[in-house]
Amino acid sequence: TTTAIGTDHTQGSAAGNVTLGPGSTSISGASIGGNLTVPAGSSLLLTNSTVGGSITATSPGSITICNTTVGNAVKVSGASGFVLLGDAGDDGCAPNTIHGGVSLTSNSSAVELDGNHIGGTTSVTGTTGTGAFPEDRGAELGGNIIGGTLGCSANTPISNDGHTNSVGGARSGQCTGGF
Repeated sequence: TTTAIGTDHTQGSAAGNVTLGPGSTSISGASIGGNLTVPAGSSLLLTNSTVGGSITATSPGSITICNTTVGNAVKVSGASGFVLLGDAGDDGCAPNTIHGGVSLTSNSSAVELDGNHIGGTTSVTGTTGTGAFPEDRGAELGGNIIGGTLGCSANTPISNDGHTNSVGGARSGQCTGGF
């Protein structure tokens, strides 16, 4: 089953898949058994929650995911707002545990992926723009533990903010060397 969630709603639990409604949605302390889908133009703030499946956001506004466990992958493409997946430092967003991979593609605002445990492959491509804070420019990936490969390309600019990523597989593109 699919549960639709409207603007500014805190969801306790849903056994199946969840698709957000238009606007901005805040979810805290939730348990979602299936996939979480963020449609075009919608924004998500997800904290202290569990998602049993994947999180997919195609052409969303902003995406913030903090202190959340995801059973499969996180895919964000074409975001017009800041994408924040963990950063316990200056952004105050506790890291996440993502059992699958992470794909951040063609986002026109900054993306930050810091301090997370990621079980699968991580790919960050085509990030431009700025985020909420002066240092949030382009793509920042730092201090993550990644079980699979790490590939980065066409990000303007890219940084690890002085925190090397631990990568179980190969590194490619902008994320080679001690990145």
